[in-house]
Amino acid sequence: MRLLLMGHTHVPFVRRLPGGLALNPGSVGAPKDGDPRASYALVDLESLQAQVVRVEFDWQEETRLMLERGLPREAVDRLLSRGQAGETRHGSGAGN
Repeated sequence: MRLLLMGHTHVPFVRRLPGGLALNPGSVGAPKDGDPRASYALVDLESLQAQVVRVEFDWQEETRLMLERGLPREAVDRLLSRGQAGETRHGSGAGN
């Protein structure tokens, strides 16, 4: 059995494949699946089981801190728009 870890898409998922497991843990602060919560993955390497875990993420506070620290307004606006867009809907992009 093999494990394929992916990133950069900001869409969390776990998929069982014929030769192993494919996993993308998602992201913190830049979701692309409509769910504003942060996501990470827990992986059991012995059994090759994995799950994506969601936790609340205070994107409003994060945007405030980004501006306070002088990050580009464009980056802050991008985070804010993603947080607001996903605020009313929690996606189902993760599963076993």
